[in-house]
Amino acid sequence: MIALPFVIFLIVLVFYARKYGLNIGSLLLILYTLVFAAAIPLYYGYEKYSDVHVSFFSMIYLVVMIFIWLMPILIFSTKEYTFSEYFSIHKFNALSYALIASGVLTYAFLLPAGIHNLSNPDISFIRNATMKGEIEIYSDNAFVNFIISNLSLFYPLSIILFFYSIAFLERGKIFNILLFFSTTAFIVISLLYVARGDIVYWALMYVFLYIFFRKYFNYDKRKTIMIPFVIAVILGIMYFTIISLARFETYDHGPLFGILDYWGQPAINFGDYFDHFTVFQHGTLNFPYVQRILGLPHREGVVDYFDQASTDTGYYLGVFYTFIGSFFIDFGPIGTAILVLVASFLGFVLFRKSDEIPIYKIILMVLYCQIPLQGLFIFNLLNDNGNKYIFFMLILSFIIRIKIIKKEDIKNN
Repeated sequence: MIALPFVIFLIVLVFYARKYGLNIGSLLLILYTLVFAAAIPLYYGYEKYSDVHVSFFSMIYLVVMIFIWLMPILIFSTKEYTFSEYFSIHKFNALSYALIASGVLTYAFLLPAGIHNLSNPDISFIRNATMKGEIEIYSDNAFVNFIISNLSLFYPLSIILFFYSIAFLERGKIFNILLFFSTTAFIVISLLYVARGDIVYWALMYVFLYIFFRKYFNYDKRKTIMIPFVIAVILGIMYFTIISLARFETYDHGPLFGILDYWGQPAINFGDYFDHFTVFQHGTLNFPYVQRILGLPHREGVVDYFDQASTDTGYYLGVFYTFIGSFFIDFGPIGTAILVLVASFLGFVLFRKSDEIPIYKIILMVLYCQIPLQGLFIFNLLNDNGNKYIFFMLILSFIIRIKIIKKEDIKNN
C-alpha cells in the first residue's frame, strides 16, 4: 500500500505536465511524487520500519487530502495570469529595508556563532543541546533577538519583493543584492541548530516563486536571479552533506540511509500514526500562539512538548508525516478533513481571478502554497513565530488591499 501515493501522483503528474508543462502546480506534483517514491525502498528495505504496516485507507486519505488542498493551485496554474505592477514604492521600500536590516543583523550577530557550531566535531551534541536550550544561541540584546527571531521567518516575503523588484522596478544592483541576502538570513539561523530543513525550505520557496514570476524575466533578469541562487545552492548542498554525514554516521546503514530516511519517512509515518494514534492534541502541536491569545492552555518549548507528548501518547511527535499528518495529530481524521475542505474553498476564492493580480493577493497565494510546498515533511509553521508569521502576512495583505482600494476610489472620483 505504501506505493499507492507514488503511483497516483505519478499518473497525475504525467498527464498534467504533458498538457501544461512546468508551472507551480506541476512543481508541487513533482515534489510529492519524489517524496512518495523515496518511501518505497525505505518501507520495504530497512528494518527500522519493519513493524510498520500502512493501510490502504490511510494512503487514500492522505492522497485525497493533499489533492483537495492542491486543487485550487493546479487549476489556477493552467490559466494565463498577469500581475498588477501597482505597488506603492514607499511601502515597497519600507518592507524591503526592514527585511534588509533584519538580514544584516542576523549575519552580524549570528553567523560567527553558526560557523563555530558547524566546526564542532560533535555536531549531534550541538544539535541536541541547542534544541533543548542548553546552549545560548542568540545575542544578549533583547531587541536584536526580537528582530532576528521574528523577521527571519519572512524570507518568502523577501523573495517576493526581490523578484518584484527585478520584474517591475529599476532598482540598483546593490539594493537587489542586499534584498537577496535578506532572504538567506533564515538559513543562517539554521546554522545555530546545525539543521538541514531550513535550507531545503528556502530552496523550495525560491524555485517556486521563480516559476511563479518567470514570465516577467528576460534573459538578463534570469541571470541576475539564477547566479546567486546557484552559488547558494552549491554552498547549501555542501552544508547539507556535511550535516547529514555528521548526524547520521552512527546509523547502521550509514549516512545515505539517513538522507533517504529524511525524504521518505513522511508517508510511512503518516500511515502508522493514522492507523494507531488517537490522543489528538486539539491545536497544541500546530497552533500554540493561537491558543495563547485565546487564553487556552498552550505549550511553551517544542522539544519539551515532544518529550512530554511522547510520554502521554506513546508516540514521538517530532517526526515527518506531511502537513496533513500534522493536522491529523491535532484534529483527527474528521477535523483534518473539515480544515482542508475550508482551506480549499478559500483557495478557490483566492485563485479565482487570474488577471492583474495585485501584490496583496500574491502574498496570500504564496502563503496558501507555502503550506503544501514546505508541508512535504511537516507543517513547518507550528511554533509561536510561525503562527505570528501567518497572522502578519494576513494583516499585511489586508492593509495593502485597503490602500489599493482607496487609491482606486481616488482615481474614479
